[in-house]
Amino acid sequence: MFIKIISIYFSFSILAFSQDKVIEKNLIVNIPNSKNLNQSIYITGDFNQCNWKPNCLKLTKIDHSQYHTQISLNKNAEYKVTRGSWDTEETTSLGKTKDNRILKYNNDIEIINTSAWNDTKIKFVTGQLQIIKLFSKELNKEKIIRVWLPKSYNTTLNSYPVIYAHDAQNLFDPNTATYGNEWRLDETMLNKKFNLPEAIIVGIDSPTDGKARAAEFNFFLRGKKYSEFIIKTLRPYINKTFRSYTDRKNTFLLGSSYGASISFTTIIEHPDIFSKAACLSFYTHGQNNFLFKYIQQLKIIPSNIKIYIDYGGFGFDTDYENAFLLFQKYIKLKNLNQTGISFKKFPFANHTELDWSKRVHIPLSFLLK
Repeated sequence: MFIKIISIYFSFSILAFSQDKVIEKNLIVNIPNSKNLNQSIYITGDFNQCNWKPNCLKLTKIDHSQYHTQISLNKNAEYKVTRGSWDTEETTSLGKTKDNRILKYNNDIEIINTSAWNDTKIKFVTGQLQIIKLFSKELNKEKIIRVWLPKSYNTTLNSYPVIYAHDAQNLFDPNTATYGNEWRLDETMLNKKFNLPEAIIVGIDSPTDGKARAAEFNFFLRGKKYSEFIIKTLRPYINKTFRSYTDRKNTFLLGSSYGASISFTTIIEHPDIFSKAACLSFYTHGQNNFLFKYIQQLKIIPSNIKIYIDYGGFGFDTDYENAFLLFQKYIKLKNLNQTGISFKKFPFANHTELDWSKRVHIPLSFLLK
């Protein structure tokens, strides 16, 4: 009995000792794209004698929207992100105070996304957004369409390229976004530092039910009909109602996850309508690998189209990597227009609207330049 007690005591002692061991924790903070390229970002909390001083630990800038630091920890720690004061602490996309974050006591890299700042006036929609209800005979239901118009639309007689984008409820306004965060397409298009050409963005709301959304974006289920809706009903309406260029050279597709999948299959099936597609967090192995089945049946990917495909290296997107690399091999083995498809990895990006908002200027530039 005495030996057993000694053994238990020794085990608890080892556990307690291991919890006191100091580790160096790496933290990466992604901030919203801003016109200010020289922001200083800090974290504070109950660690390293910070005592919640708002400018306790300054982060090192990696690029215009990404910062890094290393913190010594011997236990979990609570923390917040600021720009140097409590007047500039981070908030949610809706402008509400953000709860304390938890920095976990382990050797994993912690990667977080901030949405907004306390001193920043929240603009839920920037620019002119028109919401239209349009019946689709192809899908036999009404679809909500969100049309974002460029800044010069009301002051010139110019015509504009058109981007058809999926999951429109998540593109412009956190109030309508499924998970409370948006892509910030409107703010990105107007951000002068990205120097993006003006364009009309036609967003198509997706079903709120996950299974219905997946089916609508699956080529073998309702995806063909969804693509037909864009081509036969929506596009003629847009070209008639707005000053849009009508040629394929100025007609594009944009989507993420399953929205990336439907962008990919739609442009291949309709190269006479679309010239470029951008596919973020490309879900190569979703729904029983239907994209692999689609590629297997293809004889050719048209040579007159260009496709941008990316994925992240963190969180849910890490599950994509093996399938993503295999997908690239499939395209190479079948000699399917490799030069027309570009692949890109973002090592510190996850599968969320906030992550897509940080890099969407890159696919937008691909489409519009």
